[in-house]
Amino acid sequence: MSFSQRVHVQPVPSSTIGLPVSFVAGPLAGMTLRAELEEVQSAKMGRKYGHKDRRALDPPPVVLMKLYRRVGYGINARAEEEILDYGSFNNVGLVCQADLFPIPETISAGIPAGQGTSPVLNPHQHVILPPVYNRSPAPYASSHSFPESLPRSDVVAYYGGHALSESSKCTQLLAGTITVAAICIDYKGKKSLMFIFSDLAVRSEGTYMLRYSAYDIFSHVRHTQGHPALAQCFGGPFHIYSTKDFPGLHASTDLTKHLSFYGMRLHAREHQREGKKRKADD
Repeated sequence: MSFSQRVHVQPVPSSTIGLPVSFVAGPLAGMTLRAELEEVQSAKMGRKYGHKDRRALDPPPVVLMKLYRRVGYGINARAEEEILDYGSFNNVGLVCQADLFPIPETISAGIPAGQGTSPVLNPHQHVILPPVYNRSPAPYASSHSFPESLPRSDVVAYYGGHALSESSKCTQLLAGTITVAAICIDYKGKKSLMFIFSDLAVRSEGTYMLRYSAYDIFSHVRHTQGHPALAQCFGGPFHIYSTKDFPGLHASTDLTKHLSFYGMRLHAREHQREGKKRKADD
């Protein structure tokens, strides 16, 4: 099976994710914006979370947000331009939530560590932000089910030809802060909005991916109750090892070091750290 295969999801027509939205109250009142998310740094591996061993995903996932505002009206109503000065943009209220999805063993067995293709997202699925900001340890099931036949509305993405369902989501396995606020930092020579998941960990071994959903919790969208997701994207696959099998941590990426320079609470390493398994093999 080719892991570069991309199959589009049948969209749900009633949704607004990824489409321009008009804000009627809050910091963004009077603006019509369209949002995009991109994972610019994906986790490669992690060590199974435990009460005595709470290692976060490495490297820490980082998501870039771009905002486009409408500049045309009438026959040019779809014209838009990206906001260039994020430093003066009021990003108070912009948050991003991470959800966890397991990758079936039949697919993950063919993915080399730290490699793979992000799944094709259904950009039109409607999601409302639940009132959850931190995920504390909780009981979890030891296995995940992947039904052969899924309702069309339950499919959120395809990965390697396999349908990922909303019902397979296992966010309860995450420990750490699953919803983070946007920060504005210098990235590739300009101010950018980013979401940094610095302390996420997973409580069960296996191969997973994260789905990111962005919201504005202080602004209200016209004709919509609650706070609808403005944008979504999936991250790349990563593997969670047992403490015994963990191969060790690589040296920190340039982006991780850059974020640490800005005061982010990240563990920056200049050199690789070997795990117990690698030391035993040597």
